[in-house]
Amino acid sequence: MGALLSAFFYAALAGILLLVARWLGLSPSKSSAAILILLPLAFTASGWVPGKTLAPTASLATVPPWTHPDLASAMTSGGDPPHPLLLDPLSQMLPWRQAARSHWGLNPSQDSGAALLGNAQSAVLFPLEILARQLPPSRAVTFTQTSRLLLAVLGLFLLARALGAGDRAALLGATAYGGAGFLHLWRLHPHSYVAALAPWILLAALFLARRPGPRSTAGLALLGALGVTAGHPETLLHVVLLAIAVCLPTLWRRQGWSRRIRRTLLWGSASALLAALLAAPALLPFLIQLEVSKEAALRDQAPPLQVVTENEERWQRLAPTLDPFVLGDPRTADWRGPENLTELAGGALAPLAWALALASLARRRQRAQSLPWLLLGALGLGIAVGTPGLADAASATPLLADSLLKRLTLWWALGCSVAAALGAHCLLSSRPGSSDFSELSALDAASSNAVSSSAREVTLSAQDSPESRPGELQRGAFSPRTLALAGLAFAALLPWLLEARLPIAEIGNDHPQRLLITLGTLALATFALWISGRRKRLGAGLLLLGLLIPQIHAFARYIPLAPTQSFYPSTPSLDFLRAGLQPGDRIVGLNSALTPHAAAFFDLEDIRGYDPMTFAPYYQFVSAFAEPQRNRWPNVLVWSHPALSYLGVRYILDHPTMYVFHHPEVLKVYEGEDGLLYENPNPLPRLFLPRQVEVFESADQALAHAQGNPDFAQTAAAAPPPTNLGSRFLRWLAPPSTDTPSLPPPAQYPNGEGVIEDLQVEPGLIRATLRTEGLALATTSQPAIPGWSCWVNGQRAPLVRVNGAFLGVLLTPGDHQVEMRYTIPAWRTSLLLAGCGLLLLIFLLLPSHFRNPL
Repeated sequence: MGALLSAFFYAALAGILLLVARWLGLSPSKSSAAILILLPLAFTASGWVPGKTLAPTASLATVPPWTHPDLASAMTSGGDPPHPLLLDPLSQMLPWRQAARSHWGLNPSQDSGAALLGNAQSAVLFPLEILARQLPPSRAVTFTQTSRLLLAVLGLFLLARALGAGDRAALLGATAYGGAGFLHLWRLHPHSYVAALAPWILLAALFLARRPGPRSTAGLALLGALGVTAGHPETLLHVVLLAIAVCLPTLWRRQGWSRRIRRTLLWGSASALLAALLAAPALLPFLIQLEVSKEAALRDQAPPLQVVTENEERWQRLAPTLDPFVLGDPRTADWRGPENLTELAGGALAPLAWALALASLARRRQRAQSLPWLLLGALGLGIAVGTPGLADAASATPLLADSLLKRLTLWWALGCSVAAALGAHCLLSSRPGSSDFSELSALDAASSNAVSSSAREVTLSAQDSPESRPGELQRGAFSPRTLALAGLAFAALLPWLLEARLPIAEIGNDHPQRLLITLGTLALATFALWISGRRKRLGAGLLLLGLLIPQIHAFARYIPLAPTQSFYPSTPSLDFLRAGLQPGDRIVGLNSALTPHAAAFFDLEDIRGYDPMTFAPYYQFVSAFAEPQRNRWPNVLVWSHPALSYLGVRYILDHPTMYVFHHPEVLKVYEGEDGLLYENPNPLPRLFLPRQVEVFESADQALAHAQGNPDFAQTAAAAPPPTNLGSRFLRWLAPPSTDTPSLPPPAQYPNGEGVIEDLQVEPGLIRATLRTEGLALATTSQPAIPGWSCWVNGQRAPLVRVNGAFLGVLLTPGDHQVEMRYTIPAWRTSLLLAGCGLLLLIFLLLPSHFRNPL
């Protein structure tokens, strides 16, 4: 049933995208549409087979509690070997999707309760993620990979068509981009969502540059809002900068360019504002959470960015963008590159894509279009590999310097693919009156509606260049075919060129199967180029194969195929653990046991987190008993630390071979081949009254005291909440309505005694009845991330920062109904802003006689 529903969603998505293409007047032919729809399946078809999924979950068989021999064998049989580079999807993206199925505002399964919507990479509000949450988890992972590839290839097709490429040529450009390394190496990450939207954003930007107005503004704003929800702001920044750059030549060569630039800036600014309004439900929580995240804190403390200067290392960075496995294959532990392949090979394209891009320089019309794309792509590639001067300038540029510059290889993947489409157009229109020129003429008369006229404005026509009229060819010094063959010759010589720059021991391109694929593809591409001038349909088909075969060989199984039963299965130790937990109890795994965030699949609350958006004070608090690591989860070192009891940790999961160690502070309650479980006999409840309160002037001082606290039930360190832009904004939106007494610092007070009854703990909710004698501080172990509020006897009460990172509330003597609940920060405000943006979007899309009734 899950496979059928996935297929239905995929078909519906394809239908919607084709309707958009038709509305824009850029529809593919029936054969091209069929190829575009089927093209993503060339990379993901194995994941649609019943009983299989395209996910790295077989790697779980190496960590408890999935190390049981029988279970591990079932998880790895019939699939691909574990992939060492896909830890992030395994412990972040897939668990986040699971957590969002029930608690898409707050994720209780990491960091003792972390923001989920406020974490941009969760992409909770992205439409494809919303659809994926309606599918079984093992099916959702294959559906999202296929869908983002479909989004990418259709977007590049439309972009190439708008730039003047014919149907078949645009299809070849889309195929080149559909096989790009950036899409496949990040296929399970939100980066590829943004990369899939990139051609659409570039197309909308070109529409706006060609015809500034309400409708082009609305289209760009809608795509910009989708880009915000897609989950990776840094990649979106790179796409926006590229969009601005590619629009400049379009604005410059038009008559009245000064006025056009002013109009474009005006409508572009309106588009950016409208996009921010539409994306407010995702944007505002992210900005508020970002301000208090560990990533922001670590970046503030980080030294200035160091640019690569060694010549050999620059070549090592560049080599995988030319041939992704020239330095070995990380899937077989044979990788010898300077860093992670995913950070280096984003610009990897088929050799034929390079050849077609070079062919676009043969004719004046296509050269004027493709040269800016190639130059911008080369600029991104140069910055990514650390070229002196380029990388230094980029690292000193505000905002851009804060992004990961090595991922600017996306510029090359986009620029070269667009140029490849234009080069294919040159090849397939080698004689006057060719089919591609006929298609352009038909496109110019496609439709009389306003949107189609916008498409005609974007498409290059005779008005843009008097010497580029349909049916006329402008020949340069070399023909397109000659330049394309020269590009292929360069691709054939590439391994030897690399060996001249790199030590021979570093070259990993000597695998017989890969060598055979490379040589066969080059031969096929050479024949396709030779025949394309006379038999265009056959030539286009062979060029399509030449673009696909090497990329399928490289990336079709980059995401390992795994049996469905490997997808986070339950085990006896997990069943035992869940049966013994009480409301409010948490768990922790030692080392890699129960991969962090995987607790979401079992409704467990883990105190560990592996997330740049981790609440910074909590990250510092955990360092008291765990080894903090920027790019890894905290490794628990001190089992007996009182902070574990304070956090409510009842069970500790360890590897099954660790039984030789004795831990007197905890009780071993389960021993099996899938792991060992130890029970902490005295975890503190989620809400309690400490016996003594020590008040500090700042939360940082309270945090430093809490890290050395020997008994949290005895003493709590209290402080007023720190003030920052996000907290001031939230207090302005919802100020406290009660005047609760405060404790002036610095001082030490005995806490008021009391009784807690009817304690109720749920994700995002702590509720209890308290009877207190004297002034009392009710303390929790709930991290004080933005979004928590407290209500005492039905009235809003101010929160106190307890132990530097957690929630607390000060109560007067008497009976109190206390309720702490989590709501997405600024949620109502963001919905109001999104509603205003939606009304404005509808207004801009109305026909002109409705917008201007007078």
